[in-house]
Amino acid sequence: MLRKLALTTALTASMTTAAMAGEMKDVVDTAAGDERFSTLVEAVKAAELGETLKGEGPFTVFAPTNEAFEQLPEGELDSLLSAENQDQLRDILTYHVVSGQKLMSSDIAGSRQNVASVQGAELRIDASGAGAEGASATEGTAEEGMEGASAEAGAEGETAEGGTEGVAAEGAPEGGAVTVNDAQVVEADIEASNGVIHAIDGVLNPRAQVGEMPEEGEEMQEEEMQDEEMQEEEM
Repeated sequence: MLRKLALTTALTASMTTAAMAGEMKDVVDTAAGDERFSTLVEAVKAAELGETLKGEGPFTVFAPTNEAFEQLPEGELDSLLSAENQDQLRDILTYHVVSGQKLMSSDIAGSRQNVASVQGAELRIDASGAGAEGASATEGTAEEGMEGASAEAGAEGETAEGGTEGVAAEGAPEGGAVTVNDAQVVEADIEASNGVIHAIDGVLNPRAQVGEMPEEGEEMQEEEMQDEEMQEEEM
C-alpha cells in the first residue's frame, strides 16, 4: 500500500513538473507576451532572428524596452527596420544576446565581468553596486549605436537620456543598480524555457568595443595616483 502511494506521489510530482515546463515559453514568446518589448519583438522579426532565439539555448537576453527604443534619434528605428538594413539590425540585436549561458542575477551578484555576445563583441556587466555611477558614456548605447549603424560611421555617442539612474532593478541582487555597458537593468530574471531576459533602459552599441574589466587592485592604484596628483597640485 505504501509503495503504491509513493509511486503515485512520484508520478504526480513528475507530471506537475512537466506541466510547468510546458507552460513556460521561450525567450521570443516570453518577450512577445510582454507589451514593454513590442518594439524589440518587431525588430527580431525584421532581422529574422526568431527561429534562432527559439532554439535550445540557453540564452541570456538583455532586452531594451519600448522606452529605450524611443530614445533613439528620429527616423533611426524605421531605417533599421527596413529590409536594406537587415544586416545592421542583426548586428545590433545579437549584441544583446549571450548564448550558452543562462545568467541569473544571483550568478553575477557583486561582480564585474566581460561576457562575449553572439555578435562577437563583449558586454561589460557591472553588478557590484557601483555600475550606475561608474558607467562611461564612451561605452555607448542608444543614440551612438543607431547613428553608427545607419551611417556606417563610428560617431561619438551620448548616454541615453531618461534612464532610471541609480535605481536597483526589480529582481536584481541587493546592493545597487546593475548595468550592461551604460544601460541599466530595470527588471531582472524574467525566466523562459530556453533562457532568461533582463529588461534594460538603453539600446546597446556593438561598435563601442569595451575593454577588459580592470581588477579591483588596479582601480585602487589608479585612485591613489589621482589623489597624489591632486595633492601635488594643491601644494
